[in-house]
Amino acid sequence: MKPTWDRTQDVKRFSFIVHGDTRWRRDGTAIQHEHSLVIDSMIAHIKQLQNSECPVHFVLQSGDAVVDGTQVGQWNTSFIPLINHLTTEGGVRYFLTPGNHEKTDSEAGRRNYFDAYPPSSRRQDRQGAWRCLRCTPSVTETPS
Repeated sequence: MKPTWDRTQDVKRFSFIVHGDTRWRRDGTAIQHEHSLVIDSMIAHIKQLQNSECPVHFVLQSGDAVVDGTQVGQWNTSFIPLINHLTTEGGVRYFLTPGNHEKTDSEAGRRNYFDAYPPSSRRQDRQGAWRCLRCTPSVTETPS
C-alpha cells in the first residue's frame, strides 16, 4: 500500500539501494545463486536500517536483469522469484530501468519487460508487483 501523506510528510532522510547487471550464466535454467546472495545481503541491510534515521525506502536496479530479455524463461526462472523475495521479505518497493540486455528496442523484449513489470504495478502496493510472464510465450525461445 502506498504510504499516506501524513505518514511521510515529516520524512527528511531515507536510504535506497542501487544495483545492476544481475544477469549470469544460469539465466533461464536456475535461480542465479550470485544474485540471491546479493538479495539476501540487501534484505539484511534493509532490516538493519528499518528503525534507524535512514530506513531503506526502495531499491533501484540499473538494468541488465537477464541475459536476453526476449526469453520469457530467463525472467520467470532466474529473476522474478528473487525480486519477489526482496520485495516481500525486505518490504520495499523495487524499480527496474531497462538496460541493453532487456532488449526493449525489440517487440519481444519490450513486451516481456512490461509483462514482468507492468506500468500499473509501479503505483501499486509492493506486494505482488512482480509476476511471472505468460506461460506460453508468443516468441520462440532458443536455448542460450
